Amino acid sequence: MHDSFVGLSETLVRVLGHSLWQGALVSVLVGGVLQLLPAKRSGLRYGMAVGGLAAVVLMCFGTWSVLQMEAMPVGNSTRASAAAFDPKFNDEANSQSAVAIARAWDDPASTPRSGDTMRVGGQVIANWLSAVWLCGAIVMLIRGVWGFVAVRAWLGESAKNLQFDVSVLEAIVKELSHRLGLRRVARVFVSDRINVPAVIGAIWPVILVPPSMLSGVPVEQWQIIIAHELAHVRR
Repeated sequence: MHDSFVGLSETLVRVLGHSLWQGALVSVLVGGVLQLLPAKRSGLRYGMAVGGLAAVVLMCFGTWSVLQMEAMPVGNSTRASAAAFDPKFNDEANSQSAVAIARAWDDPASTPRSGDTMRVGGQVIANWLSAVWLCGAIVMLIRGVWGFVAVRAWLGESAKNLQFDVSVLEAIVKELSHRLGLRRVARVFVSDRINVPAVIGAIWPVILVPPSMLSGVPVEQWQIIIAHELAHVRR
């Protein structure tokens, strides 16, 4: 069990190390493509960025697979095949192992060397780095889930604020969405948890507005504000 964990931690650290240059390479390539694409092709630009992130993830899985294959000893598979077809192979292997253990016990050179000590130290560092990375990944996952739950709670509270008339804002959102070529029309909710308008959600976007801005803000300014929020959705 301990040896398996050590092997996995070493492989994980190597994968994370390779992900640095892989991510840098993908960033340079995606950045160069984005420089060539015009700003009006926002959908294609967004697709390229998402594709770059997906490429980094796939590279990490590919690197993991390659390192796992490299760590798999070829001799073990050969010995297993020989043992399956020749029952005498097991007896010979056991006797050879016993002789090797006896020689190693009597050989002073078999004592741990400085190279072995460095390898053990590297394994300890790899274990700690793997533990730190795993804790960070768990924290970020919990943070994302907590943010999603909090946003859903905000939407639930905002849906109850029916006393505010947002029909004018909804008409502006519908018009601007059509002009920007958005397939989904964002909904408008009122939330007292924010101080400035904000947009949340990419698949089903929602524009949140504070109740303090529903009075005293002219329609022309609302068009600018909503156009700014819908620009985030389009990206």
